[in-house]
Amino acid sequence: MCSSTDRVFEYMEDLEVCPKCGYRTDFDYINKKFRVKRRTNDISYTYDGYCVVSLKFKETCERAHLQGMQFNQLPSDKDYYVLKSTCVVKFDTERRKTRFESKCEFCGNHESIVGSTPAFIKSELNSDICRTDVMFGSGNEKHPMILVSEKAKEVLEREKLNGVLVEEVRT
Repeated sequence: MCSSTDRVFEYMEDLEVCPKCGYRTDFDYINKKFRVKRRTNDISYTYDGYCVVSLKFKETCERAHLQGMQFNQLPSDKDYYVLKSTCVVKFDTERRKTRFESKCEFCGNHESIVGSTPAFIKSELNSDICRTDVMFGSGNEKHPMILVSEKAKEVLEREKLNGVLVEEVRT
């Protein structure tokens, strides 16, 4: 009999996980076998926490010369990329009253980090696309919140990209 953690990771042989809690410790991991099944959104998150964007999203950002991100093509799909923000902004967990639940003493990860919206950050964005220093969610679904500048918001809304939801951030 295998545990639920074993079932989740059986297709990810090279994923680094904590030997005590079983949650991933490599938040930049990209499953080489991942395939986009539904091609309806231009931006979405996978269960294992990476932000997948369409070729249209990538080309929109490049045309507008938006800064603060890199695109890594999915190994199994030439039309989709993993968006990784190269700019990190400190999230204000105290003002937002974010809850950190069940910390693993071995790896330092939490089982759950709850309370991301409305978003509070400690300083202004210093790039068009940034990510929070805090990973939100539970289990292996944790991922940072992607934050965009006013310029990026206008570009993304003008292009009517599917899956883009922009909410105000508070400083």
